[in-house]
Amino acid sequence: MRGLGVLVVGCLIFLYSIPAIAQDTTGRMMVRTSDADAAPLPGVTVTIASPSLIGGARTGVTDERGEALFLTLGPGSYEVSAALRGFATQERTEVRVRLGSLTALNLAMPEATFAGEIEVFAETPVIDPQQIGIEQVFDADYIEKTAIGTWQRFATSPGEQSPGAVDQQFFGSIDSENAWFLDGIEVTQPSWGGLTNGAANFGIDAYDEIEVKTGGYEAEYGRALGGVTSIVMKSGGNEFSGSLDVRYQPDAFQESGVHFDPDLQESMNLAIEATLGGPIIRDRLWFFLSYYYGESESTPEGAPTTRRGKVKAPKAKLTWQISEAWRGVATYFGSEFSYENFLSSRSIMPEATPYMRREPDHLALETTGMLSDKAMWTIRGGLDRQPFDTGPMRGELEPIAHLNFATGVLSNNFFYQGWNDIDRVQAATDLTWFLSGERTTHELKAGLAVTDTGATMATCSTGTPGGVRCSADVGGLVFYDFQIAENDIPYQMIEEFTAGPVDLSSTLWSGFVQDAWRPTADLTVKAGLRYDTVRYDI
Repeated sequence: MRGLGVLVVGCLIFLYSIPAIAQDTTGRMMVRTSDADAAPLPGVTVTIASPSLIGGARTGVTDERGEALFLTLGPGSYEVSAALRGFATQERTEVRVRLGSLTALNLAMPEATFAGEIEVFAETPVIDPQQIGIEQVFDADYIEKTAIGTWQRFATSPGEQSPGAVDQQFFGSIDSENAWFLDGIEVTQPSWGGLTNGAANFGIDAYDEIEVKTGGYEAEYGRALGGVTSIVMKSGGNEFSGSLDVRYQPDAFQESGVHFDPDLQESMNLAIEATLGGPIIRDRLWFFLSYYYGESESTPEGAPTTRRGKVKAPKAKLTWQISEAWRGVATYFGSEFSYENFLSSRSIMPEATPYMRREPDHLALETTGMLSDKAMWTIRGGLDRQPFDTGPMRGELEPIAHLNFATGVLSNNFFYQGWNDIDRVQAATDLTWFLSGERTTHELKAGLAVTDTGATMATCSTGTPGGVRCSADVGGLVFYDFQIAENDIPYQMIEEFTAGPVDLSSTLWSGFVQDAWRPTADLTVKAGLRYDTVRYDI
């Protein structure tokens, strides 16, 4: 049990060492225009439109290199048109913009043979000329169909299908070297590298795109030893839409096997998810709502108790086009986990099973704006709250747990009690400058982030006099039995003292600077520096 306490403290210390910095929540598009001789064509009016684009269609004019750049685009399919007097107008449909990527669309514009000539292409192959890392993006259509025949789908499911991934371990890294972001705010569960307490894992139909980076990513991401997964929640739109997904899996749906008999290992799973999104003010203010409810029951073979779990996971998002140059996003996601008879097994008696409760909440805020046509500024903030509580199902802390060395049976009471309350506040900002010359361009980006974390935690034995919760002045007792000729024989009683509730805090500062240099239209060179420093108060 002393080792368990050290492990919990170690996990919290690891929590404070996680670098958090702003992540991409949108995509970009660069439209290149040229004449019949492949010479850059400046002065072309380019218009893009999409149901994913709040604020309505956008228009830009190509520069001396024949390029027009569109920033902060919601992931989705776009229609593009390019027009210049004397040249045939070009239209493209199904131009895909992906999370965290630059979509480059090349348009050759021959001279028009008659006024109003338009060339329309439905199939539009595009590339990302700035991608240097190993990454994969899963869009909403893919997410909807992921493991559609199973009782449950999780946000981790697409990442497990990425190249080089085995059970969320990427190219030999371990789980705790991963990083997870939802709408730009870090939600990594520190002790094992998954999503924080599962809060964001449930309700996959709420997500628009999931981007998984597994190597070669830029300095802004940090923690470059494992995979970096960025999730963007749906935003709604100018049309109302929603979904309902119900999955139920009783024992009757399970087939017997050589090592499995559903009659001896009873189980049940229920998962219900509903989503709804649409406009509050068309082209100005969108909303999206999602709610997930899940139940599960399982009775291991020979166990005297049934493990029961319930999950409630609400999500909400507002997207506001504040002005032509500024946009704001607010995202909330949370959950309630409650488990009864959490460690149900044949070796744990009914009076010795534990419960576990978690109620994490997360709030993310983002504002992005164009300071000029050459500078973009993003500000993000996040509040992350993670309460946790566990103890005996019987609700009494005074009875002393009995563990039989010979049989491994735990009886009379659960041996452990504990709780923690973790609050993490994140703030990040980054500024991007787009510098262009006659032949080359630079995309300079610098960012700064701070994460302030505070926690109160306690872990100790039960069997405390008077049923006292963890206290530095009161020890907990555990009784160890032995068995001779089927008789339980008292063997050893251990009294353990702990420090009682412990307060921990940390402040983490992270900063980076990087450049994406294009010496030619089809060559990108990226370089960057990153610095992280953390101060602990334990």
